[in-house]
Amino acid sequence: ELIDKKIYNERFLIISENVSFKDLFFMIADELNVKRPSIKVKPWLANLAWRIEAIKSRLTFSNPKITKETTRSAMSVSKYSNQKIKNQINHQFISIKDAVKNAVEFEKMSF
Repeated sequence: ELIDKKIYNERFLIISENVSFKDLFFMIADELNVKRPSIKVKPWLANLAWRIEAIKSRLTFSNPKITKETTRSAMSVSKYSNQKIKNQINHQFISIKDAVKNAVEFEKMSF
């Protein structure tokens, strides 16, 4: 739709809503019918985790699964708005809960 409206060189956030990592992980666990994460990660534990992961990745010549940047992002609160894209096109986003449900169903079909 943006191309049809000849809207170029713009940046848009394609999100339906803001949710915390905690809420997202709870949604995923609920959809997978597994126990919700129960360990609250404190900043000191997150910092320890990325450092251990950095050492492990160097020893195994692999990419780290947790980095300083991902830890910082996970521990911070950021709010984003989809108002700009909504103002340009008439699009209704599905909820994150529905997106998680669809992703889990898709993943189950691929096994």
